[in-house]
Amino acid sequence: MHAHSAKNVSSAGPLIQANATDGVAISTDYDLNPGEVRVGTVRIANAGAQAGRFRLLELDASTDFGAGELILEIADAQGEMPTPLFLGEIGSVPPEGIDLGRFEAGGEGTYRFTVTCSDDAVGSSLDRVAGAAYEWDAVHEEAGVR
Repeated sequence: MHAHSAKNVSSAGPLIQANATDGVAISTDYDLNPGEVRVGTVRIANAGAQAGRFRLLELDASTDFGAGELILEIADAQGEMPTPLFLGEIGSVPPEGIDLGRFEAGGEGTYRFTVTCSDDAVGSSLDRVAGAAYEWDAVHEEAGVR
């Protein structure tokens, strides 16, 4: 899985996301066997001058795993107890994305991606592949422009 960020500009001024790991893998499924877990985190910040509503989009998802064999959990990792935002298979994030809420100018959030290969996965998963790209998007709330 790869993290990407994009720049969005509205008539009220720039709304820019900053991603400390832009374009790099945040989690991997290499050598993932039944019952194993991989975890990665990413920190996203509103580097613009305007507040905005952020969302996470899933792009270019593909998987050779069977239904229920590879599970993705995306959680807001602020604080001591992460808050689950999505639990499902790679490729099943809704087309409208996952709402991450309002980020004030300079606000930031940390998100945890957990990939689990089910104990019920048939045989070794070493010959299977799964992946997706994730992109952060923002909407300037006052103008409603993306």
